[in-house]
Amino acid sequence: RIWEREANLILKNMCVPNASVYAITSDMGKGKRKRQFTDAFTCSAKAPRLVVTTYGLVSNHITDLNSIAGAFQDNHWCYVILDEGHLIKNRKTKTSQDVRLLSRSKQTRRILLTGTPIQNNMQELYALFDWASPTLLESIQTFMNQYGNIIEEGRQRNASDWTVKKAGEMNVKLTKLLQPYFLQRLKETAFENKLPEKKELVVFTQLSAKQRRMYEDYAASVLDGDMPSSLAAVSYLKMLCGHPSLVKEAAGRYNHCDAGVLARDSAKLEVLLALLNRLKRSGHRSLVFSQSTKMLDIIEKAFDGSFSYLRIDGSSAERARQKCVDSFNDEESGIDVMLLSTKAAGIGLTLTGADRAILYDPSWNPAEDAQAVDR
Repeated sequence: RIWEREANLILKNMCVPNASVYAITSDMGKGKRKRQFTDAFTCSAKAPRLVVTTYGLVSNHITDLNSIAGAFQDNHWCYVILDEGHLIKNRKTKTSQDVRLLSRSKQTRRILLTGTPIQNNMQELYALFDWASPTLLESIQTFMNQYGNIIEEGRQRNASDWTVKKAGEMNVKLTKLLQPYFLQRLKETAFENKLPEKKELVVFTQLSAKQRRMYEDYAASVLDGDMPSSLAAVSYLKMLCGHPSLVKEAAGRYNHCDAGVLARDSAKLEVLLALLNRLKRSGHRSLVFSQSTKMLDIIEKAFDGSFSYLRIDGSSAERARQKCVDSFNDEESGIDVMLLSTKAAGIGLTLTGADRAILYDPSWNPAEDAQAVDR
């Protein structure tokens, strides 16, 4: 829906007035989806059509799309543009294979967009560039023999000096080969002097009395050898630091607690509420990210009418997501806070209505947090 809206704004209103934009979504009937694909494929140059759809729907309709292409052999897709293009980094997946079928005409221009750092895995790197520029790297075997194997051998801990030197040379050579086909946009350069400086602050809190008792009891049991695995222990303590109700033995105790008890038993939650109150009084609007939808439930309950808020998580329908985004970005909406699950917020959202972002419980993978906050 974001692509549909932006395409209408820019393509239709500013560039190509006769263009039509179609969003083909899963809530349409299959027959209607097929008709819209056919109409777009057979449109005239004077009235071009842009189709916005998902990887899943391309795969669901790949047989239809192939039959359409077979029936109109003189036609082809002028452009195929892949957003979140790293989803085709594995050449063997159905998604990757179907996208290759879709853009198999030599006359089709291909553009791949991704906000994910370029792949270190050489076969994944090959998959992305081989789709975007099919004749550039020859076959996968030739590529791996000429570049991939040498570069990967140079990364090994026991690699010889000669191997490391040779890998470095091939890395420079490959970079030079790919550079004309690769455009990297960095915020610090592309938007220099256009965005305010991003300042990051880490807030450390104490544990509440309840959290400390539970923490010490669990630590004692770990020292006594009662621990399933190191990861399980660290995960338990991480959840406990978020809120006691996130761990199993305390889960049911908070079902009927009021907001005051919820906040009192988690120092981190107490600090969050105090911080949001302070930001609200200062005229700031905030995004709050959590890895856990259950933690978002707790935060909602702890708000207890103190804030006007919206929420997006993995269960939010596509239309509802965009409606929430539009409402929050409206400066006149009066909405103080947007609650978001980190993974659901990392893709497909543009949240410009806030000037403060709070990570309640950072991810094990910092890139997930960075991608969500950059929305």
